[in-house]
This record gives sequence, structure tokens and C-alpha cells, in this order.
Amino acid sequence: VAVEGSRSRFRLVAAAAAVVLVIGAAAAILTLTGDGGDDVVAASPTPGPVTSFADIAGRTYRSQGAGVQMYMYFLEDGTMNVSANPDLVVDRASDVYTTRFEGTQVFITMTSFRCPQPDQGGTYEIQLLENGNLQFLAIAEDPCAQRSSFLQRGFAPVP
Repeated sequence: VAVEGSRSRFRLVAAAAAVVLVIGAAAAILTLTGDGGDDVVAASPTPGPVTSFADIAGRTYRSQGAGVQMYMYFLEDGTMNVSANPDLVVDRASDVYTTRFEGTQVFITMTSFRCPQPDQGGTYEIQLLENGNLQFLAIAEDPCAQRSSFLQRGFAPVP
């Protein structure tokens, strides 16, 4: 009977130790990632010309300068969503820009009444600045004046 009690006690201690290890590991993971991974921040991309939306995808940026605050969200497929409401920019954007990269140059079009249709598109270079802001540099004159003036405002990342 004494041997049986020792085995039960050993199993109980081993189980308790395993639980403590699992809780400790979970606490370490939560400490390293914030609150379970929801706020894990990807490594910052290198400043310079953007050559792929993978560098800035999944981030929301706020327009700078005068005028209505606008928000831009970049998807990895090259789609740029724009909205005046930061809560709607990801899923229900008011404007959607489509793009195509060629090296550091990105060709941008949109299907909106804001640009003459069919949209001839504009060619830009997107610069990621040291402070994390984005700057769109027109490579040639954009036939859509509204898109051109909007993109030239510059954009700061939304924390």
C-alpha cells in the first residue's frame, strides 16, 4: 500500500510540474508577443523605394497635410484601399486602387468617378522614409489630378 501511495504522489507531482511548465511557457509567449500575438509587429522594412507591396502590406497609413484625413491600407496583391474612416479602410473602402510594379515604379489605376474613365493610370515611385512614412513620387504627369494631389500628400503609419 505504501508503494501505491508513493506512485500516486509521484504522478501527482509530475502532473503538477507539467502544468507549471505549460503555464510558464504560455506566460513567456504572451510576454514576448503582447496579448497573445494580436499586436505582434513585423520587422520594419528598409527605407528606400518600395518594390513589392509585401514590404508594406497589412499596414494602414494616414494622409498628411491639409484637407480631410484619409486612410490607405495596402494588400499584398497590390490593391490599395482608401477611406475617410479608418475602421472601414480594410473591408469597405470608398476607393480601391489597382497597381502593377515594374522595378521601383508602380502603375496605379482606379475605377472611380474621381478620375476620367477609362483611367489612363499614373506612374509613381513609393518611397519608404526613415520615419516609416510613405511618399509617392510622380514619375510622369498623372492624367487624374485628384489622384495625383491625394498621393502627393504623404502618408504616416497608423500605430
